[in-house]
Amino acid sequence: AFYRRLGTPDLMPHYDAAEHTTADVVRQAIIPEARNEVYENCALATVLMRGRDTVPHHLVTHTWSNRFSHLMAAVVAHALDAPTYEQILPRLRGEELRALESELFWKGKLDEAYWICAFSVDQHASICDVVFPGEADPVTKAAHPACPCGAPKYRGSTSPRRSDGQSIFCEMNKFDDMMYFLSFLRPHFSQVIAVDRDFALFHRAWCVAELYVAHALRMRQSMQVMSKSNFAEHHEELQQLRVEDMSSSNPADKEMILNKIQDKDAFNARLMSMIFDDDGLLQTWKDGFDIVAFLADIARRGRDRVEPANLV
Repeated sequence: AFYRRLGTPDLMPHYDAAEHTTADVVRQAIIPEARNEVYENCALATVLMRGRDTVPHHLVTHTWSNRFSHLMAAVVAHALDAPTYEQILPRLRGEELRALESELFWKGKLDEAYWICAFSVDQHASICDVVFPGEADPVTKAAHPACPCGAPKYRGSTSPRRSDGQSIFCEMNKFDDMMYFLSFLRPHFSQVIAVDRDFALFHRAWCVAELYVAHALRMRQSMQVMSKSNFAEHHEELQQLRVEDMSSSNPADKEMILNKIQDKDAFNARLMSMIFDDDGLLQTWKDGFDIVAFLADIARRGRDRVEPANLV
């Protein structure tokens, strides 16, 4: 319902699926919608789930710089067992969107919950009042609005702090703790890696940290890439990844992550292994195409059996 409302007079009427990023949608749709009279200021997931406690089935690792439509397409592609999401993008509107919902229903996936930070973190307790220079809507060119809610903010260094200097009440510095907790609550909890078309995800410190924690926890990891050709464009750069070169919106976040890694050379070697080994992300992603081809062959044989019968 949330995505269907985007671009209507009710919610971010100027929304453009080809232009707006997740960051744009957070500022102009998610934060305003999370100012709720019933639940007060909260994570939008609380509003969308009507206050019902929900244990998610999957964690989605993604970048806020990615197109929001691409994030949604990657999630849908994962639910439909498709390894790429390019074919989903044109279906995220009008009657095709309703058809997608029907497909998800018949696959029994409409009730599967995905943990996405933009929805699941309380933005009113973190970033809603701060707009950085240069943050502007790509369509209207207007600066993103700062939220006037006045709710207390708990950022990485807000007191009270733990022994490592990190804020106790901050929600943005506990992604690894959250992953440990949810994987304990739900044994088959998995990670969906929604890769943007620029492959910026693999250069973001928090995203790489989430990949590593999921791997260490032996969580099932599924990589959703825009297309085969898009992956081919970025294959070589993946082989050059180094955690020291990762970036973060908040330099303090990168420093915190790097401080947790004692042996960075060993970490980089494990990162390469996680991506390129025979049981790594790349091979698992390729296996997805084999499964799709296998299912298509079954469907084709079924159609061939039915069509002659229809001619009798």
